[in-house]
Amino acid sequence: MALFVTGISIFWSQHQNQVQENAAKHLTQSAEQVKKNSKKNQAQQMKNPNKVKPTPYDESDQVERLSWQDYLDFQNSADEKKILQQYAVGTIEIPSISLTLPIIEATTNSHLKAGATTFWKDQSLSKGNYVLLGHNMGRKGILFSDVPHLKKGNHIKIRTGAKLFTYHVTEIKKVNQKQTDVLEQSEKRQLTLITCDKRTSTENRIVIVAEPIH
Repeated sequence: MALFVTGISIFWSQHQNQVQENAAKHLTQSAEQVKKNSKKNQAQQMKNPNKVKPTPYDESDQVERLSWQDYLDFQNSADEKKILQQYAVGTIEIPSISLTLPIIEATTNSHLKAGATTFWKDQSLSKGNYVLLGHNMGRKGILFSDVPHLKKGNHIKIRTGAKLFTYHVTEIKKVNQKQTDVLEQSEKRQLTLITCDKRTSTENRIVIVAEPIH
């Protein structure tokens, strides 16, 4: 009986690992598709500069924690495909933690399931503080789960259309969720990544600050 229970335990563990690996692979594939589409979307926007899609930034204050099952159910769904098609503006790549994610406009519950999300409506990679938020699921390769493991000097690449922006991590800190100054604009160019310090409910956030490599 003990051997039977052990066998089931091993099987379940292997199954969960495979599910997690598939989920991480799906995120990378989504980001690669965004790369292919971004140049085309950028060209279309240049042809139709007055065509502006509504972006739900007013939902940013209503973000909730994401369960593992909700995340799995979202993958390959019609909602995910719609978000990637309409709101993906680029990709974030962090080689040191094997992370590649789509960047999605606006921080909403649905958008956070698809990748890293922008916080400010008019934030720009060419100036000020470019803020990206992501869920810490406590699972390797999933969303921003590995971001707390970054170290100073690690490189971060942001791709939008044909442009590539490269940064290096200069500061890592844990702050209370009420410390909103990390979201504020700055005079110098910088990239800020924010995620929870653990997968369970928490008041603390890990903040990664990176500066451009010239």
